[in-house]
Amino acid sequence: MKILMVKRPSNSPRLGGLTLSGNLITNTLSAEGVQVYPHPDDRPVTVLPPVDLIWIYGEFQRVEECLPIAKSRGIPVLFNSTFDGTEKRALWIRKQLAGAGPNLFAGVFAHNTEFDDIWEGSQQVVAIPKLIQRPAHEGLPFKDRSGICIGDLTKVLRPRLGRGGDTLIKRLVGLGLPVYTVIQYGTPTQIPEGVTAVMRGSQDKLSEMLGDVRLFVQGPRYCTFEMMPLEAQAVGTPVAYPHMPQSLTQYIGHSGFLYRNLDEMVDFIKEIYHNQTKWEAWSRMSLANVASYHPDMLGPSLIMTLQGIINRYRRTRGQS
Repeated sequence: MKILMVKRPSNSPRLGGLTLSGNLITNTLSAEGVQVYPHPDDRPVTVLPPVDLIWIYGEFQRVEECLPIAKSRGIPVLFNSTFDGTEKRALWIRKQLAGAGPNLFAGVFAHNTEFDDIWEGSQQVVAIPKLIQRPAHEGLPFKDRSGICIGDLTKVLRPRLGRGGDTLIKRLVGLGLPVYTVIQYGTPTQIPEGVTAVMRGSQDKLSEMLGDVRLFVQGPRYCTFEMMPLEAQAVGTPVAYPHMPQSLTQYIGHSGFLYRNLDEMVDFIKEIYHNQTKWEAWSRMSLANVASYHPDMLGPSLIMTLQGIINRYRRTRGQS
């Protein structure tokens, strides 16, 4: 299999999910024997090598540029649809697929999303397994940990991702426990009272910080995929999260605590924050769950999924 991987440059200053995932996917595919041609998504694709699939893991503008040449060569194009669980985004994705024809495939992260009725039976929506990097070190033991991390502050306070970030923070601060947030892009104008902001830094620094706290609480519901809760699980930090059928509900499941409202979230925190025995049980569940998403475990599934896209497209062309 040969793939043109259009993604953010490996040395991009924006060390967020798209950059990390693009690098991780490329390395995993290469390790599995796939010929990968990386291409930075800040430059147009002017030369197309002989490939079986074009994967756009970045700006949608590159999709529009690649489609004509892909169609002329009979090559499918997969794009990271950034489906966030909202009807508005789903309608936009359906419009792109309808306008492009059978060449274009939209990547989502959960099987229940792939088979949702919102796509009206489309065969061009595909669940792509998400890879989570193995951390360089383990988290601290229970007695040496303190506080709760709420992830990226910008996302927590962004209304589009789910209103109520201010209320979430107030409830957590009201428990009298240390509350930490991560600053990924720039510096917000104001840090909420009672919250300590930590600059993201390198991936190792992030893992170290996530392994220093006792709990991770995910607030925003309408994110495409939040890697930080799973990165927290990777260092043994229990996670509480809202229903996110587009991603975390499948990836975390019962290994974390799915809260329906803030009262249930607080109940969970009170139940395990000071109880070492219960906390360690949730920590073990976290570690066991996230182990299955490491590239050395999930690589074959990723390969089969991508080959399935190629095969599905070839059948529309009458090819075996």
